[in-house]
This record gives sequence, C-alpha cells and structure tokens, in this order.
Amino acid sequence: MPPVEQWAWAFTWTIVLEGPIYLIALRAPTPWRQGLVPAIGLAIGLQLATHPALWYLAPRFEPYPLWLLSMEALVTLTEAAILGSVLYRTTRTASKTAARPGSIATALFALGLAAIANTFSALIGLVML
Repeated sequence: MPPVEQWAWAFTWTIVLEGPIYLIALRAPTPWRQGLVPAIGLAIGLQLATHPALWYLAPRFEPYPLWLLSMEALVTLTEAAILGSVLYRTTRTASKTAARPGSIATALFALGLAAIANTFSALIGLVML
C-alpha cells in the first residue's frame, strides 16, 4: 500500500477511535460543553494538527518503543495545548455570569482528555499491527 494510503487508513482509524472520546467529554454537562458540531470539528481539527506531522515530519529512530512513546507524548501535549487554548478562549467569551473554569482546570482537563484519547488509540493501533 502506498504511504499516502497507509496514512489515510491510520488517520481514519485515529478519528474513529479518538473522536468518540472527545465527543463524549466535550458534550458532557461541564463548563466545557461545546455541542455536537463544534466538538466534531475540534476532534477532527486536533487530528489534522498532529497526525500528518507525526507520520511525515517526525524523524524515526530506534528502538521503536522509545520512538513511539516519545511521539505519543509529544502528540498528547500538542493536542492538549490546542484543546486547552480553544476551551479557555470559548469559556472566557461566555457570559460573565456563567461559571467557567480557570486556566489550570482547563489545562488539566485538556491534558487528561488528550492523554486518554491518545493512549486508547495507540494501544488499539498496536493491537491492530
């Protein structure tokens, strides 16, 4: 299979595996509630921001487990930073009277969510190899 097709399959599976995690967390009754359409866009946007870079720009090195662990950590931190920024901005622009999370709570929520989603998809990906 050509490299672009390999990436397309991996990207599709990543969205299929991580997307529902992001959707459930971002639609839950929390101060970060975004709604279905923004949550879908955010979930796909996170993958578009990290997945192609991981596949085409990240230098490969041995041993593979160390490369995989370091790249998944980098992707998780990048997705958490983007997610935290978007959530903080959207809650900041909400009504002044609405309860909204602080920047630390937003960052922790984003980091936890990105870690759960990426760990899940990485583990499933390893099983599918």
